[in-house]
Amino acid sequence: MSGSTKYLNLTIVNSAVDRYKYFNIDEMLNNNWNKIDSFYGKLDEVKFETKNYGNRKIGKSSFRISKEYENTVIYMDNTTEALITVSNDSNIDNDTQIILIANSSSEVKFITDEGVNLHSIDNKRMIKGQFSSVTLIKYSDIDWYLIGALK
Repeated sequence: MSGSTKYLNLTIVNSAVDRYKYFNIDEMLNNNWNKIDSFYGKLDEVKFETKNYGNRKIGKSSFRISKEYENTVIYMDNTTEALITVSNDSNIDNDTQIILIANSSSEVKFITDEGVNLHSIDNKRMIKGQFSSVTLIKYSDIDWYLIGALK
């Protein structure tokens, strides 16, 4: 990995329920934890977790999404049309996000393995153009979302 980008994941834990809905973000930012309240009850604990996104440059004309690309920013430097296969690899964790950026003016298209559903607006499957980006999100074992600059 040539670099990394940090993002922050906030996990909120409440002893009375599995998740904590509705809380006042202003109270949280002002460290008034004891004032954060809702119909679920008081907030018990907040955990912060960081994750690194690795960066990769890929000049291949085709490749398959696999475990090695989990939570990665991929810069597509292809000189010809690229085909990216969204795979049915069960080793890829659900909620995985993969960001793809088209560095070149060559087209980048997405195809799927048999049995994989790729959901996108109007069933679009191509990155819009040079310097455009998309994000692949694994929702379930067979479902992925493709969001971003698509055509």
